[in-house]
This record gives sequence, C-alpha cells and structure tokens, in this order.
Amino acid sequence: MNRAMAEIFGFLNAVVAIVIIAASIYVGDMTSHLYKLSNGALVGLVAGVFVAALLCGPMALLSELTRIRKK
Repeated sequence: MNRAMAEIFGFLNAVVAIVIIAASIYVGDMTSHLYKLSNGALVGLVAGVFVAALLCGPMALLSELTRIRKK
C-alpha cells in the first residue's frame, strides 16, 4: 500500500510540475501580448521551471528516498 502511494505521489508531483510550467508559459505569453514584449513565453518558461523546482523538487526528493528505502 505504501509503495503504491509513493508511486502515485511521485506521478502527481511530476504532473503538478508540468502544470506549473505550462501555466507560467501561458501567463508570460499573455503578458507579452498585453505589454507588447517579444519574449514573454521565454520569461514564463524560466520562471515556471524555477517555481516548479522550488515547489516540486523537495517532494520529488522525498518520493525518491522512499522508493530507495523500500528496495
């Protein structure tokens, strides 16, 4: 049961990271259209990767440690 929960948690963590990055790209792109900037999506990508690393990185580390400990 715990192993299955750890696997599900790891998968959901990756999905949340992808959603954070995609949302940041979208917001950056919409902001670039609003303020007539040329690289808003790129700024959104960089910001999204940074935020996803801060939020999902520690959770991924805990998930991986749990996976290694169960072996």
